[in-house]
Amino acid sequence: MLLPFACSLVLLLILFTGKSIGNGYPTTATSSASNAAPTSSTSSRSDAALLPFTITSPDFKDGGSLSQKAVSSRCSGSNIAPTFQWTNVPAKAQSFVLLMTDYDAPYAGGLHHWVVYNIPASAREMTGNQPFTQGTSSMHVMTYSGPCPPATGETHHYLFSFYAADGASIGGKGLTFDQVLSALQGMWQE
Repeated sequence: MLLPFACSLVLLLILFTGKSIGNGYPTTATSSASNAAPTSSTSSRSDAALLPFTITSPDFKDGGSLSQKAVSSRCSGSNIAPTFQWTNVPAKAQSFVLLMTDYDAPYAGGLHHWVVYNIPASAREMTGNQPFTQGTSSMHVMTYSGPCPPATGETHHYLFSFYAADGASIGGKGLTFDQVLSALQGMWQE
């Protein structure tokens, strides 16, 4: 049985100040980051336009469905994490964080499927379970946990949040979603 899965790819530009850019809401992967910090690919010319920090996936489109390979093996999938690629990285980024949450799950704060951090600033792609620091998901595992919502027929939406951090390390392995967010907030308040 093919279950409905919808994904949103959100690029959160929390750039070293603790505030989202623009209107205070997360900026989608395809929108412009006009008041973001200069990126490493920005020209040194004073009139150079700022390029948006962008994250994409060849495995799904924003608002589209996850491929069957990304679905949990409990739901006839392969439980292989989607691939992500990013460009126009903020110049001050020292690491990245990727979080995957199902906010349609019947749990306060959502069901956290994937917590990955300490992704080096030099990285521009993440394929499957690369050797970046894995946090502890809501399923109490330190790896990607593909979706497998109850067979009620309701579509679940999976939010992938990607952060550029101004610290090279968030912490050691096994941090939870909340611990990673607390560590990021601590960086922003310094």
